[in-house]
Amino acid sequence: MGFSPASAIAGLVGPAHFFYAPSTVARPAKLDDVIGLSTPYAPKTGWLGGGQTTDTTDYSREFDGEELETQQGGIVMRKLTQANRSVTVPLANVTPELTRIAEAAPPLETIAVGAAASGTPAQTGVHLGLPVSLPRYRVAVIAEQPAELTSSREAATRGPLVGILGYSATIAMDDSDTEIGSDEFASREFTFDFYADLSVTDSEKQHGKVVFESGLVIP
Repeated sequence: MGFSPASAIAGLVGPAHFFYAPSTVARPAKLDDVIGLSTPYAPKTGWLGGGQTTDTTDYSREFDGEELETQQGGIVMRKLTQANRSVTVPLANVTPELTRIAEAAPPLETIAVGAAASGTPAQTGVHLGLPVSLPRYRVAVIAEQPAELTSSREAATRGPLVGILGYSATIAMDDSDTEIGSDEFASREFTFDFYADLSVTDSEKQHGKVVFESGLVIP
């Protein structure tokens, strides 16, 4: 699944937008648990905006299982044993906090401004090393669909929103590269693997949900 429509709404310019929160923030049940659905589309308490994407966001799903066969070799059924889900978000504006998430690094280092004429401005450091563990996050990727698809939009000014909500995600252990150029944003792909949120008792609902805005009016 790819989200790639260009958004025209204020505060959500770009193919899609990424938001994240610590796992201690309440589990989102709907889009407006993550952001306000009217201008200025600000993140809700506890959620942080990770910025816009540079390209299509990719969501993947893979089922693992085993095949049950008869003695004659015919498959009678497939038993699902595992569901793997992930989302890959190519972000344009790589901040210190996003770099910390990508590197599973400890808290950011604040480098204080130096004395007068020292030539040392205030800086922020991201430590690199072997992480102790991969922190869990709530994640959300929200995009605007073309207004022509439906009449569901805020005051007829935008298309309906669609979002992927991940309840318990960690940065993937795959390779991760940062691209830095003199004439473009510093960009980086972030892949998050989804895991079961064990506070959800129904195993069919533990990873998250895809939410489509379908109402005609925002109350």
